[in-house]
Amino acid sequence: DAGAADDGAAPKINPVVARIFKIINGMIVQDQNKLVLKVFQCKKQQTAFKSAYRSNRMNFQAESYKLQEALSSEKLGQLEQFEAAARLRKLIPSRRSVKMRCAADIKQLQAEFRRISYDYALAAK
Repeated sequence: DAGAADDGAAPKINPVVARIFKIINGMIVQDQNKLVLKVFQCKKQQTAFKSAYRSNRMNFQAESYKLQEALSSEKLGQLEQFEAAARLRKLIPSRRSVKMRCAADIKQLQAEFRRISYDYALAAK
């Protein structure tokens, strides 16, 4: 009963198996370390992305605000230009009204000329 006597003693481990287990354990620890490093890298990258996203969003909002401001000032400028054009149109009479005024003036002058020439003809007799 040699087996029954050995029950209380520590089991004998084959040194080759022990070496293999040590190698496997080392590999597992290395992989764990690599994973930890990878997690830290990912976290670092995540914070970098977050800050970049935040700054991009702020820049975008600033740019869109500038664009809106420029657009509103441009619209205001267009409105002012339109009003100025309307005032100019009021100041500068249309060609039709100028033509009509000129025609009236010409008729009046022709009538005066006829009257003067008639008076002259009467005086000449």
